[in-house]
Amino acid sequence: MKAPRSASELLKEVLAGATRALAAEPDLAVTFAADPSNAARTGEDRHEVRLPAPHAARMTPPDLAWLRGEADRLACRRRFHDEAVHRRRTPRDPQAAAVFDVLER
Repeated sequence: MKAPRSASELLKEVLAGATRALAAEPDLAVTFAADPSNAARTGEDRHEVRLPAPHAARMTPPDLAWLRGEADRLACRRRFHDEAVHRRRTPRDPQAAAVFDVLER
């Protein structure tokens, strides 16, 4: 018989599955980092998305919504971001370019 999974492990499985589906990459590696400064990033050259590690026992509904939002944000970036188009459309004004970059993320 399989050992029961913890709430955190189940949450990781669900987040990873949703991230892979939204990114349209069934083989995408979804990893979780305990260190927040090392999380919430995606490697454009790597086949990986790294999310903050969930602690299901301590998560509030807003925490869970934020974590799902991060997963969705990174998945959408992998699926829809086109660096060549982004560079071509970036405004020349530095302040406008900074806003453009933030909005694109």
